[in-house]
Amino acid sequence: MSPILLDFPPEIFKSIIRLLGLCDIFSLRLCSRRSVATKASDHFKFYFRTKHIDITASSLEAFVNATQPGSLGCLIQHLVLVGVVNNTKQLESILEPIYSSDGEAERGEERQAKTQQGLEILEQRQNEYEQLHESGTYIILLSEAFRNIAANSKAGKLLSLSLEVIVYRQDAKQRLHPLSGGSWKFIWQAAADTFHTTIRALSATSLPIEKLNILNEQRLQRCSLACNQLGNIDFKEKGLATSLAALKSLSISLSDRVIFTSRVDAERSHDPAEELDDDLFHELRDIEDIRAEMTAEANFIGITKLLQVCSQLEEFEMHDYRFCKATDPNRERQLERLLQHAAELHTLPRLKRIELRGLWVREQDLLAFVRRTSVRRLFLDNIYMSSRTFRSLFDYCTSDAARLEKFYFRGLFEAANHGMLYFDGPGHSMYRPRFSVGAGPIDGDALERTGVEVKRPIKYHFASGYEVSSPTLLEWHRQRWREYGPP
Repeated sequence: MSPILLDFPPEIFKSIIRLLGLCDIFSLRLCSRRSVATKASDHFKFYFRTKHIDITASSLEAFVNATQPGSLGCLIQHLVLVGVVNNTKQLESILEPIYSSDGEAERGEERQAKTQQGLEILEQRQNEYEQLHESGTYIILLSEAFRNIAANSKAGKLLSLSLEVIVYRQDAKQRLHPLSGGSWKFIWQAAADTFHTTIRALSATSLPIEKLNILNEQRLQRCSLACNQLGNIDFKEKGLATSLAALKSLSISLSDRVIFTSRVDAERSHDPAEELDDDLFHELRDIEDIRAEMTAEANFIGITKLLQVCSQLEEFEMHDYRFCKATDPNRERQLERLLQHAAELHTLPRLKRIELRGLWVREQDLLAFVRRTSVRRLFLDNIYMSSRTFRSLFDYCTSDAARLEKFYFRGLFEAANHGMLYFDGPGHSMYRPRFSVGAGPIDGDALERTGVEVKRPIKYHFASGYEVSSPTLLEWHRQRWREYGPP
């Protein structure tokens, strides 16, 4: 007599399977391989289409094995490569056994033993990482896995490739997001290492990818790629150019170049648990050397070089994270150059969607970039107009020449008017807390329009009065700090 499950209609059987976890599906397949193979194969394969792989020897070796011919790893369509930070600073600071009573000493010794064990594991992991990174082993393993995907998967490509970073700091088991991961220096180094490992593996294998996300996820606050790391890549190298030729979506989070003002500053970890000696900070670097690093061309041309090889690009997202506030005009001019170089490209891809967050821009550069890409959906968030105003961009967006289908503007600032824009009319909403006193009513600091509403004129003004502190306003500032820096 057949099992009851086999008698269910396929639609009901598939609905049951969708409620099961992967381990339960494994068990079910062992009980009735024929029924699951015929009625639940698609849902079972779903678990293998997205994969997170740590940049460690064990994870990459398993990844290589999983992508052999006929293996389930060949089903991978969406790959997330995760750089790992082994931060020992907090555990090192805990290992100070100072207790007065016997009871406290016993608990302290037990805690110390556990902390010591976690510290040794993290140190071992970090030593292994440094050795294998220096030897190029990670690049070799990742390249082999990429070749397997190209040769053994049905599509011969990845639909999406994303880069992320996680941190081990409290112990050797708990994975932390960068925002809670202590030392920003370790995080930025892991981001750069993961990026270069991935780029070199793509260059060696020419594996096509359709979507590339470089550290631009909400959960990756306080984690970006330093702009000079992107600028030092030769994107026209044959293998890499082949990988990126069919790219349709690019999302990236960039930051300032990491520049240290002294030798000691460069050697310290920048972790809250680190003890510092203030007397060591008197030896500052020559100001001309620092200025040369700040103004180096490699800091600003990376996006331009990348866009040049992405002729099929349809969606572009860029987020900018700042290590310091742009309080002097020279600093502002450097930040402007990021979009300036891109806007001046001889040929730009025709984009369906643009999202820019946290950038300093000039009026002419932003307008040129939007106009020349013929964008259909435009999203601007936390954009600083360092010279002139947003008026020319708004007029273009509402004109027939733009052919925009949707736009969303939030948190826009004009340096010339020393303030944030507040919108009038249809589509406006309030994102920033109402904080101004003595200026009358304030309209929304966000504006969203779709369809025929896009053509309506955009009106805005600036708030006067003064700020009144409140828990809501403080939380708003904290959100901006987490999203845009400094660390």
